[in-house]
Amino acid sequence: MSNILIIGNSPASVSAVEYIRQHNKEAAITLMSPQQCMPYNRALLPSLIAKDIKESAVYVANDKFFKDNQVNFIHQEAITRLSTKRHQISTESKTHVLYDQLLLTDVSTVRLPAIKGHHRKGVFDVLRLPSVKEIIKFIPFMDTAVIPVTSFIGFNTACALSRL
Repeated sequence: MSNILIIGNSPASVSAVEYIRQHNKEAAITLMSPQQCMPYNRALLPSLIAKDIKESAVYVANDKFFKDNQVNFIHQEAITRLSTKRHQISTESKTHVLYDQLLLTDVSTVRLPAIKGHHRKGVFDVLRLPSVKEIIKFIPFMDTAVIPVTSFIGFNTACALSRL
């Protein structure tokens, strides 16, 4: 029996689980979320900011999905180390997850431009759900927003904020 580890929290992660289950009912599947949340659709984040949808609408899977597909879903721990030589992932609590096959579906690391003050409170990215949740909390206190648009999601976010 193979041990498959999927790292990601996008619709691609959920599609990978579905595909594997269609072709292999026996494999042990573990899904690790690098953002420590349920898999979600990034394209819906601007709609969440605009309050057009509820947070639950951005999620593409739930606990029932993982139970039905016999997936060990790990989302409470951050990944600290990946060893392709030892075929294991280590987490911040020193847990080791072994794998035979590794699938990286979404390992989004957002790097803000190296502009003075980019690390300060009130500077956000709009590509990760945890950041969008922070933006939503911060909106009532905002007077001005500067949004460098480099993607369609950025443009939709600018439109969503302008409506608020």
